[in-house]
Parts: sequence; structure tokens; C-alpha cells
Amino acid sequence: MDELMRALVDGWKQVRQYRDVEAVEWHPGDAMAEKCHDGCTLLNTGWQSMADGFQAVDGYRLTRFCREHGFARIYFISGPSAAEHGWSPHS
Repeated sequence: MDELMRALVDGWKQVRQYRDVEAVEWHPGDAMAEKCHDGCTLLNTGWQSMADGFQAVDGYRLTRFCREHGFARIYFISGPSAAEHGWSPHS
């Protein structure tokens, strides 16, 4: 899991402006960042499946970010954890 989180962070940091980037394992009911450290309301990618692509992973991610201040928070929930909590990205 740590390797996946590092890869998610590294992907965002490849875009030079993003310096304050963190990835966390998220569970339904956990809080998510609403604003960057400078108070900007964050943009939101929406939940995205990670089952597609070169390194398919049974899980979903959502990223909240601020372009102006290079802030991004990546939230990840695994497929098994989502099932255990009865959670769906469409709920």
C-alpha cells in the first residue's frame, strides 16, 4: 500500500507546481480537506476507478487540489474496503 501511495504522490509532483501533496487511505466517514493551507476551496476530480491501466488496482481514488498553491490531497479506498463498508463511488 505504501508503494501505491508514493506512486500517487509522485505522479502529482511530476507537475512542477504541486509541492504539498499527500495520499491517504480513506474510509467512509473520514474527513477530507475542503481548503488548501491558504484557504482556497479545493477542486475535485471525483472518484476514479484504478482498475484500468498498466498497473491495475482494485480501488478508487479522489483528488482534491489547488492549482494556485500547489496543494493536493489524494484519497484512496481499496475495493475490499469499499465492499466491507458497503460503499460505492456512486453512492
